[in-house]
Amino acid sequence: MKWQNIRRSIFFKAEKLQITHNERIAVVFLLFSAIILKVSLNYIERKPLYSEEDYAHIQESIHRRIELWEQEEAEKLLRYEPDTARIRKDVKNTGELMEPVSVNMAGLKELTRLPGIGPSYAQRIIDYRNEHGGFKSLDELIRIKGIGKKRLESIRPYIKL
Repeated sequence: MKWQNIRRSIFFKAEKLQITHNERIAVVFLLFSAIILKVSLNYIERKPLYSEEDYAHIQESIHRRIELWEQEEAEKLLRYEPDTARIRKDVKNTGELMEPVSVNMAGLKELTRLPGIGPSYAQRIIDYRNEHGGFKSLDELIRIKGIGKKRLESIRPYIKL
């Protein structure tokens, strides 16, 4: 009796929608199909699309493409912005971005991190700084024996007063 009442109320609500008998059959079919599909998907075991070997191959291919792209970008950067390219090269070699070194405050260790500056050049910079009371400009580094215009230009992006 209860089932008939539910069925009757559904029938009258469907009549208010003014859908035909064939449309009702289609809606009921689609609802049951959706329910069956959902239940069956819950019980189906999901398997990965690719094997581990395929993933390794894909990952290797991606890394190769990234390396090629980085090389192209480095060449462009070297061509159009050589100072920035030197800084990025240093980042790749040391793994960290090198902050500009203060030639008026740096010790032997910090100065030897500069490209082309070894312990002897670093000691000369410190001696000059101590004798003359610090550097007034970066161009004063040319007065140090062994540091010319070329070397100064190569370390200029890495130094500050």
